[in-house]
Amino acid sequence: MCIRDRSYTLDLETSGLQLRAKTYVGFLRGIETFAQLVYRRKAKSGSGVEFYIPQTPIMIADAPVFAHRGLMLDTSRHFFSKETLKKLLDGLMFSKFSVFHWHLTDDDSYPMQLDAFPTLFEKAVFSPAERYTKADMKEILDHGRKRGLRIIPEIESPGHARSWSLDPSIYDIVTCPNGSSKGIPHGYLDPTMNRTYEVVGTMFKELFDMFPDEFVHVAGDEVEFDCWKKRQSIVDWMAEHNVSDFVALSQIYQDKQREVLKSLDAKRTLTYWIEERTDNMTYKDDDVLQTWGTVGNYSTLVERHPRNKWIISANDHLYLDCGTGNYFGGNSWCEPYKTWWQIYNLNLTSLVNPENILGAEAALWSELVTEDVLDAKLWPRLVALSEATWTPEFASKTSVARRLNAFGERLRESCLLYTSDAADDLLCVDLGGRRIIKKKK
Repeated sequence: MCIRDRSYTLDLETSGLQLRAKTYVGFLRGIETFAQLVYRRKAKSGSGVEFYIPQTPIMIADAPVFAHRGLMLDTSRHFFSKETLKKLLDGLMFSKFSVFHWHLTDDDSYPMQLDAFPTLFEKAVFSPAERYTKADMKEILDHGRKRGLRIIPEIESPGHARSWSLDPSIYDIVTCPNGSSKGIPHGYLDPTMNRTYEVVGTMFKELFDMFPDEFVHVAGDEVEFDCWKKRQSIVDWMAEHNVSDFVALSQIYQDKQREVLKSLDAKRTLTYWIEERTDNMTYKDDDVLQTWGTVGNYSTLVERHPRNKWIISANDHLYLDCGTGNYFGGNSWCEPYKTWWQIYNLNLTSLVNPENILGAEAALWSELVTEDVLDAKLWPRLVALSEATWTPEFASKTSVARRLNAFGERLRESCLLYTSDAADDLLCVDLGGRRIIKKKK
């Protein structure tokens, strides 16, 4: 597993500055620190503005404590345009995040282009305008790479696979394609069919060709066993092969999927969501486990899987969509709203041994999240996670609040937190890739 050097040193004198880093990304993080030290004020002479750095000289030697500092965004339940994602990546760069975890597929849609499944790209989308071509994904990947961000793709299976059934050529591998759980449509892959693994292999081969990161997220959670019970061929297969229960059947799917994916690229690190229905399953030591349970569940999970590396996404601290209701007008399952102080106060090393922690990810599931509210859901509270994973030394609420407020203002100045409703007299202008705010004429 590759651990990348992101350290830098920054020396600021009254006569100039010197920035040193061992890597391109370390240099970017140093530039970002420099930019945060620059203040703007009204010019002492004339009507313009001037920029200054107070309290020089300054010497900074800096590096993140945790390598994995990420955001997971679900773009399958609601679509987020290419331009919106590029703007999001800019914000993650400014915030010194390292990972964008891209949840590409779910029950609701399969909005990514795969040459092997053209009907999926036609039928399993909300509209022709709400999908990602291979050119779109390449552009997003290039945009992230230039900003020092890893982009980790996720194709959900064996659960949350209803959208696969919208392609008639692979309809048969999905069980309960017209079923629902609590009123929400769902579908689950059939682990007993050889065809299932042929399709999975074909999909991931194209995914690997597009996404170069060492990590790939394969999900693996939230399978409703009642759905598998309803397919008689599954029940018969289990009896014939002495498979005792559906957890064991889940294990069979996971093992066969791993075999397929490792045959395509043995160097890929597989990342799994792990939760109560899957915590008794067996994982390889090099698998990365990401759990969305509450902090109270971590000790049991870690005891069962002591040799694995972990990404922490505790829903009682890091689920950003919580606290705003559900589809049907009730409370969301993960109430209440997670404040920036709750995010900042999550002590990662109290949950998992420090040597086994890769880092943490905030998660934004999009059942009730659209492009219109994305900025409000993320900024500036997401920056609290960046600070907590970069420098997890506890700071006072007042000092953190001051920095978040200043950072929010910086996002607005960069047009990354800009709405015309909030500033009707301002206009966001793109000048050769650099966005600035100007007064409307």
